[in-house]
Amino acid sequence: MTKNVFIPQDEYPIYIKSDFGETISEIGYIFLATNEQNVVPISNGKISLLHGRMYYIPINNTQIDSDLYTIKVHSDVADRIDVRFVKDGFACVIPIRHNASIKNGEKLCVLFPLR
Repeated sequence: MTKNVFIPQDEYPIYIKSDFGETISEIGYIFLATNEQNVVPISNGKISLLHGRMYYIPINNTQIDSDLYTIKVHSDVADRIDVRFVKDGFACVIPIRHNASIKNGEKLCVLFPLR
């Protein structure tokens, strides 16, 4: 006989998706070798990531701080990118392959609560 166990809403995993919006926007990035900061414009809801840069991708959830969660990179993008942290409505993404692309609404990672 199994008991029904109530799990609070904040215990569920949280899916983080890219959110570029519908207009032309700018994405910030940092050159890893020199720590120089710059922006790249994107349109059509897609960005191509260049190796050697760390990008700040806007996401669908602005209230999440990944310091309170374990990050698992979604399997669909695990061969293209690595997500370092999620904070203030942005996911810090480092491309694993040169010219990896991310589309609007694509799952980037899943956050699991620390136990």
